[in-house]
Amino acid sequence: MQIWGMSELVCRWLLKWRYAKLHGFLARKAADNPADQNLRTLLIDVASTTLDDIGERIPARQNLK
Repeated sequence: MQIWGMSELVCRWLLKWRYAKLHGFLARKAADNPADQNLRTLLIDVASTTLDDIGERIPARQNLK
């Protein structure tokens, strides 16, 4: 039982770490290319997605190329 709880904590930490890395990467790319509307839209979608919603999906825009 303790192994299961520990593995769940590790998985949650990895998910938060990967999400933070993704958000930081998108923020840097959006800052480097301020004219790219697709990057700004994706950054807003990722920033507005909570960690609880990641398991379902990150919101997708139809006009995102």
